[in-house]
Amino acid sequence: MYRFLSCTLALEHLFSLFIVSSSGHGRDLDEASLFVPTQNYEDLICGNCMTETLRCMNSDHQTRIEKLKAIADDPDFQRYAAVCFNDSEDGRGCGECSGCWKTMVPLDILGKLDGFGARFDLDRYYRERRSVFADLINFSYRPEAASVRESVRQILDLAEETGGEAGAEFTEVWREINERKAAENGRRNQ
Repeated sequence: MYRFLSCTLALEHLFSLFIVSSSGHGRDLDEASLFVPTQNYEDLICGNCMTETLRCMNSDHQTRIEKLKAIADDPDFQRYAAVCFNDSEDGRGCGECSGCWKTMVPLDILGKLDGFGARFDLDRYYRERRSVFADLINFSYRPEAASVRESVRQILDLAEETGGEAGAEFTEVWREINERKAAENGRRNQ
C-alpha cells in the first residue's frame, strides 16, 4: 500500500485517481502502524493522501476470493497478474511467498489455475501442492499474518462451496495441521 501510493504520489501528474484494491473490512485504527498490514485502515490512508489533482479511494472491499472469482477468466489478468513478493528472474511468481499462495490455492480450488501458466510454475505447484497447502496454513499461524489467516478462512469456505478435489485436499491438510497443533498444545499444558 505505502509503496504503490508513494509511487503514485511521485508521479501524481500522470494520474487523477488511485484505487486501492483492498480486502480489508472496517476501520481498525488500533492496529494502524508501519509494521502491520494496512488492510484495516486503508480508508484512513487514502483519505489523507489526496491532493488537489489526485483522488485516492478504496475499491468495494470484496474479499480476495470474490475478486479472484470475478477476474479469473480474464486473459489480461491471466497473463499479467502480479501478486508475488519475490518475482523470479523470468517474471513469474516465485510460488513460495504468501502472495503467490493466496492466489494460486483459490484459483486451483476454483479450477482456474491452469490459465495462469505464464505467471506461475504450474508443474512445480501441482507436484508440491500438498506442501504448498501446508506452508500456507502454517504461515497463517504467525502472529503478523492476520491477512493470511483471513485468506485461509476464505479458502476453507471456498473449498466447502466448490467441493472439488483440490478443496478437499486443502481441508484435509488444514485438519491434520490443526489436530497436530492441538495435540502439541495439550502436551504443553500438561
